[in-house]
Amino acid sequence: MVPLNSDETNYFEDLYWQRSQPIRQRFEAELRKVDDSTEVNKSPDYLNLIKEYAQADIEVRVTAHADTYRRFAKYPTEQDFSAFIDQLKRETVPRFTLEYSERYTGLASTLPQDLVQRNLEILSEDIGVTKVGEAASKHLRVLVNEGKIRQ
Repeated sequence: MVPLNSDETNYFEDLYWQRSQPIRQRFEAELRKVDDSTEVNKSPDYLNLIKEYAQADIEVRVTAHADTYRRFAKYPTEQDFSAFIDQLKRETVPRFTLEYSERYTGLASTLPQDLVQRNLEILSEDIGVTKVGEAASKHLRVLVNEGKIRQ
């Protein structure tokens, strides 16, 4: 069981980028709708939208990673699996929480800052643990186990 080399990693990143663009475009369009709405408290709408986008994006990233292993007839090890999940959490959580914090941190915020911080903590936990864990379990854990069987 050999980890992905640099060409295979580039393939994975390209595959992810291609698959993620329609999701990103749909998310940006939905964000504009919320931005333009006359709703006074948009925070719940933003939180729900960001969670949906995070879930879809994580699913695409994990699926692209699994498909890359399959494409090159490789299987991730437990270490590969853990490293990918750790990296995904490190990169994903700040990216999605930024979408929320950009709208609600600072003096112009319409929400109390302690509520904003609490919402960011909940969002971080939900994205980092729940969304990443579910997606990884569905797609990558199977490959790890197949690799163990094929040894």
